[in-house]
Amino acid sequence: MAKKRREKKPNAEYELKAVPLKPTTKRVLALDPGSTNMGISLIAVNENLKVKVVANAIITKPLHDLVRVNGGRSEFLTEIARWVELYAPQAIAAERFQTRGIKGKTVEAVSIMLGLLGGKYESLPLMLVTAGTWKNAFHRRFDVELDDLYKLTLTTPHQLDSILLGLYCMEKGMHVELDYDPFDIVKQAEASSAVRLINKRR
Repeated sequence: MAKKRREKKPNAEYELKAVPLKPTTKRVLALDPGSTNMGISLIAVNENLKVKVVANAIITKPLHDLVRVNGGRSEFLTEIARWVELYAPQAIAAERFQTRGIKGKTVEAVSIMLGLLGGKYESLPLMLVTAGTWKNAFHRRFDVELDDLYKLTLTTPHQLDSILLGLYCMEKGMHVELDYDPFDIVKQAEASSAVRLINKRR
């Protein structure tokens, strides 16, 4: 008797929790794009320049079908709208995708998603940076390698990248250097993750 073929489960939806933030708190929605794994986070900085990772996750509905764009576009923007409506960010930050020799449609899909964000939320400042720009700035400032943080965190690297990218763009937008500890950010990322943490031993 033939074994029943197990169907691949779709990406599970995640729940976003409302977090009370003062009107004076600065908020940035940050994304680490990809056509499959796309990190997203909401970063907040209060009037005392204290950093708070409000929420982070992996996007469940990234645009990846470049033939049937309309359906994918609607699902992607609907998911982003959940974050915008709940947390009311004042800006959006995202990493520009550079191929570095990678073949395939990812660079096209990411470019389309970034364009969709810019069109849908044209009233919000949109800051796009390359991976090298924010990662080099991070390594110049902190005596820790990002690869070591990836091994430490129980979130995915994409979630942590979206947070650190968001902090970089927050600093550029506010013209300040925020006083934060990367290891504390890792803990905040784990505590505020809306998706299941990676099950691994420290």
